[in-house]
Amino acid sequence: MKYKSIKTVVASLFVFTAIIFMGHLSAYSQTAAEGTDRLASASPLADTDGRGSRAIEGTWNVVVTIRNCETGAPVATFKAMNMFIQGGSVIDTNAAPTSTRGPGLGSWEFVGDHDFRSTLRFYIYNADGSFAGVRRLAQNYSMAPDNNSWESTVAITVFDAAGNMIATACGTAVASRAE
Repeated sequence: MKYKSIKTVVASLFVFTAIIFMGHLSAYSQTAAEGTDRLASASPLADTDGRGSRAIEGTWNVVVTIRNCETGAPVATFKAMNMFIQGGSVIDTNAAPTSTRGPGLGSWEFVGDHDFRSTLRFYIYNADGSFAGVRRLAQNYSMAPDNNSWESTVAITVFDAAGNMIATACGTAVASRAE
């Protein structure tokens, strides 16, 4: 009698496991057949199209314009490159000589609709190569509906080597997805 009860329990567990497995296999086959990225669609960060809140992920060619904060008039323009990494990290570099600044490192987050924000910092150096301080960028992005370009506003804060705030600046940026 005990043997029959154990056999019934094992058989029931086997059937239950098979039903769960077949359900997952069916869902995987359906998303693969529809051409949906299985990993993106399984992520709690993804929208139904597999992008949405993860749309900023990837590498971007950026044109940054430093602006007069009061008038909005352009002061300087330069190229940059940003890499937004799944999980919320961002890496930045630009066309400035590598002897004057280090790579920018920070984090990004989805704030809703087509909007994102990031904060990053990079070291800045004097002409002789000595440490001059830190530049902090706070950026707000608006992603285009096709997820292949964005525009942003940039708030810049400059700190000296001792950590004292010594300057602020404003800017805008436009970007297209790097190919």
